[in-house]
Amino acid sequence: MCLKESSWRWPVMHTSSNLVSAALSIIGDHFDGPTYAYPESGIFEMPNLKFEDVISPADLAGYARHWKADGARALGGCCGLTPDHIRAISNLSAEK
Repeated sequence: MCLKESSWRWPVMHTSSNLVSAALSIIGDHFDGPTYAYPESGIFEMPNLKFEDVISPADLAGYARHWKADGARALGGCCGLTPDHIRAISNLSAEK
């Protein structure tokens, strides 16, 4: 199956929150389609991920506010993030 350019999406996943903005910027230099941000908050130490020093929901929402302003169309989370984190960023949808 061939993807049409209009159907392409570019997610930034499994990336620390403090690196997502830079990744979105680099993608934006080469791609004008929709982008998404799904950060993690963990450290990989063979053979597992460790969830120490997990970002707070409020701090994640602060980063996510910038990603949204920079055009990210969907925000979420993966490894190490909890429903509290998702609630914090979902509240951004009400902001103008």
